Amino acid sequence: MIVLCLLFFLSGAAGLMYQIIWTRMFLLLFGSTVYTVVAVVSAFMAGLALGSWLVTKVPKKYISLSLYAGLEIFVGATTAATPFLFSFASGVFATSGHALVVKFLVAFILLLPSAAAMGATLPILVETVVEKFGKSISTTVSLLYGINTAGAIAGTLLSAYVLIELLGLRLTLWTTSAMSLAIGLIAFTLNKRLQMTRIPERKEVLKNSFFQLSQRETQLMLVIFGVSGLVSLSYEILWTRMLTPMSGTFIYAFAFILALYLIGITTGSFLAHLVSDRIRPPILFATAEAVIGLGAFGSLVVASDYVHVPIWLTQIGVLLPATIGMGLTFPIISRLAKDATGFIGRSYALNTFGSLLGPLVAAFVLLPLFGTQRSIVLLAALNVALAALLLRRARVVLFLVAALFVLASGDKKLMTERTIQGYVNRFASGGYQWSYLEDETAAVLGYKKNDTSDYGLLVDGIGMSVLVDETKLMAHLPLLVHPDPKRLLVVAFGMGTTFRSGLTHDIAVDAVELVPSVPNMFPIFFTDGKSVLANPNGHIIIDDGRNYVRTTKIRYDVVTIDPPPPVNSAGTTVLYAKEFYQQTKKILNPGGIVSQWFFYGTSEDDFRMLLKSFVDEFPYILAFRSPRSLGLYLLGSELPIAINKPAIRARLAANPKILKDLNEWGVWHADNLTSLYAVDRQKLLTITQDVPPVTDDHPRTEYFLLRHTFFPAQLARDEVILK
Repeated sequence: MIVLCLLFFLSGAAGLMYQIIWTRMFLLLFGSTVYTVVAVVSAFMAGLALGSWLVTKVPKKYISLSLYAGLEIFVGATTAATPFLFSFASGVFATSGHALVVKFLVAFILLLPSAAAMGATLPILVETVVEKFGKSISTTVSLLYGINTAGAIAGTLLSAYVLIELLGLRLTLWTTSAMSLAIGLIAFTLNKRLQMTRIPERKEVLKNSFFQLSQRETQLMLVIFGVSGLVSLSYEILWTRMLTPMSGTFIYAFAFILALYLIGITTGSFLAHLVSDRIRPPILFATAEAVIGLGAFGSLVVASDYVHVPIWLTQIGVLLPATIGMGLTFPIISRLAKDATGFIGRSYALNTFGSLLGPLVAAFVLLPLFGTQRSIVLLAALNVALAALLLRRARVVLFLVAALFVLASGDKKLMTERTIQGYVNRFASGGYQWSYLEDETAAVLGYKKNDTSDYGLLVDGIGMSVLVDETKLMAHLPLLVHPDPKRLLVVAFGMGTTFRSGLTHDIAVDAVELVPSVPNMFPIFFTDGKSVLANPNGHIIIDDGRNYVRTTKIRYDVVTIDPPPPVNSAGTTVLYAKEFYQQTKKILNPGGIVSQWFFYGTSEDDFRMLLKSFVDEFPYILAFRSPRSLGLYLLGSELPIAINKPAIRARLAANPKILKDLNEWGVWHADNLTSLYAVDRQKLLTITQDVPPVTDDHPRTEYFLLRHTFFPAQLARDEVILK
């Protein structure tokens, strides 16, 4: 029994490790963290639902530990193949346009077989333990579900905090696949050693009529169990959005949030074992739903005051109460089971089917229509309404349903103003106006202070940009170095400064932006914003920059890239990796230039790794300092490029709009523009000679905890990098 529990603990760890690795892999396909999480979690849950349903069709005589072992081996084999399948699917997708549905289809096709095998393991193992060890179904479910989820916590932390940094994505995946294979082989060996002695027929804890349920009560609880799965996974998406501004966008913050979520579920599962024999199932299930609803509503109260509470305490207060209630639900449902595989498989399938719908509903329905906070209120009210329904309180149900419509039809800003104003207060206090939009990809806030030039852009509470010369030079430097540019691509629209500056050169300018709400903020920052957006030479494309570069048929003379800050945030390396530069070179006209902005907001070693990826891919490079020593501009090309001061001076004289734009916030001319030149490629080779590059497989600047802890480096700046 101990060995079986250990195997299922490791199986739970492997399951979450796969999910974390797959999420990072599919980020290359989706670009948006929200889309990626929704796709991977939905595909994962669809597989679990399919597997747990299919196992109910297997004759009971074939349900054994050897079947469990075979499934674990199947998981190990299929997951090991996913990097190759992903590479193939990505190549096919490159010719398939930008349809989001195609990307979701790819995720489901690749992940469904492995996830389905995982979904079948719990019902099979429950049946095995019940038959061979004489445990009751409810006790077995509480124990195994809790142990498996505890393993998931360990897998989340181990992969995110240690393994990916040390091994990279592929080696971490293959290590996990090897662990699944080992689990299967050990289970085969254990199956041979187990005595096949059958125990007397069990008597589940239905000791008197107090615990016996009518068919209607059982069916109602199962339906609510399915709805609860949808609601629970919706919360995961919504809480991640809500906690991002205070937790940051580092991968470790997301992993910690997921771990807390799982800790709550594990705690609830073990608590259910302690109380399920003392309280009638409908009453206990109603209590669990009420705990979820009240805990979710309370999460808004905790989060709204995060400025005055330590971040870790806020995260615990937001996540643990409701997730403990979630952990209670499955063990409670298992109290209704009279046969392990059939009932447990069907109920688990129903719950996971709801769970696969949860992320989709949250991302594509709730967030665009109601925003984060109001969506949480809606779901919390739904949980409480379900509790009232279980307790047969019809009036309470009607009241809460009416409350749902009142909350849903109100002004979104009434629910968000306190929190969004809190975001603004992180930068300054008093005298600010703001515009707030929220879509499926992000919550976007544009703000300005009356009668000042103090404007800013926040995406999910993280500062993206301000109005500075650095963003103008992202357009002007490469366009002035190029002898005759005709078309510019701006990757990451931001506040729109680079897009606006590029248009002054009287060329075609395309800007690709992942978050649909971001370009809508442009008129807040510039008085001529509406006329700039109406310029026929300009075109804004809503897409992920990496995917656009990979799939577009348009060729450009200049591509300028400004990845979102901070440098070490989750997913940012997709715009810094060697593979991205390889793709970018393919959309350049002969003699074309790729310009990348490298912000100094990281350690010296991380900064040099980022430079290394660029330097490895371009044989000709010019590096320029920023006016305020905030970072470096690297201009790369496959053909020789040079600074031609007379030509730059002539271009500025011939087109006064360029110089007017340059001098909007400063004083610029050909001499001080060219004086920003710092070093050439030969010097950059020396600067980066002892560091590895950032790649898709080794996103080193995202996974840095061990390196920064044991080998700390000073912050990057001109004196350190260009010494």
